Amino acid sequence: IRAQILQVLVDLRDKHHMALLFITHDLPLAWLIADRIAVLYLGRLVEIGTADQITFNPRHPYTVALRNATPQIRGDADRSKLPALQGEVPSAARVPKGCRFHPRCPLAFDRCKEEEPPALEVGPQHMSACWLTK
Repeated sequence: IRAQILQVLVDLRDKHHMALLFITHDLPLAWLIADRIAVLYLGRLVEIGTADQITFNPRHPYTVALRNATPQIRGDADRSKLPALQGEVPSAARVPKGCRFHPRCPLAFDRCKEEEPPALEVGPQHMSACWLTK
């Protein structure tokens, strides 16, 4: 039934040439129905780009973690072996200073704890808010 509902939404979007805001943590599903994907963490935009850029070349550590947490379609897939982010999700009422993702980011360094990174262009129509973005 999920696929049927999504198909109705996509058909309506295409028929009426309208935007569709679809909220999910399922990147492969977003890739199937979206032209562009915006990734938020604790209410802040951390990465935005085309569906292909976000799915196949994510540049923010949170987007990478989302992608890596997606099970692969293989006969030997074992969901218990999917990588998980360490630590607890901070409270949205008390967001951490600096980058909101730094308490759980495996790449965080001192600057991440002090300054919120700006969104920088990492490719055509592709932006990432990470101090490691180049």
